[in-house]
Amino acid sequence: PSTICEADKQAVHSAGFSEEELKDAIAVCAAFNLFNRIVEGHGVAPHADYTMAAKMINTHGYDRRR
Repeated sequence: PSTICEADKQAVHSAGFSEEELKDAIAVCAAFNLFNRIVEGHGVAPHADYTMAAKMINTHGYDRRR
């Protein structure tokens, strides 16, 4: 999403995260957005191993115990 509303902030705080942690998460998302645009803009193709790993994470999440 391109915006965050008060209800989003309240949900984050209700889950136990602080305002600083919310700002950190927003900064990480913004950085990934920037890096992806730079990489894609230069025409860098993803390595097959990374593509496979991304599909696994998308399917199973980051918890490797599953």
